[in-house]
Amino acid sequence: MGTAAGPARPQQGPRYGVATQARILAGKVLGNAGSGSDGQILAGMDWAVARGARVISMSLGAPVRQANSSH
Repeated sequence: MGTAAGPARPQQGPRYGVATQARILAGKVLGNAGSGSDGQILAGMDWAVARGARVISMSLGAPVRQANSSH
């Protein structure tokens, strides 16, 4: 959030925001253990859109099973 909407002229450090007028909506779609359903994720997106979000950025992951290869 700081990279997107941080101050244009920060008090300290070389960091600054690239969209200083942006309004941030922070929502949580997964449980404390980092798991949840597709429905929870979609509900979070719906929540953001209902509040005027024009851009939604989510950092989600899932376990990946390695495929057996016969090469």
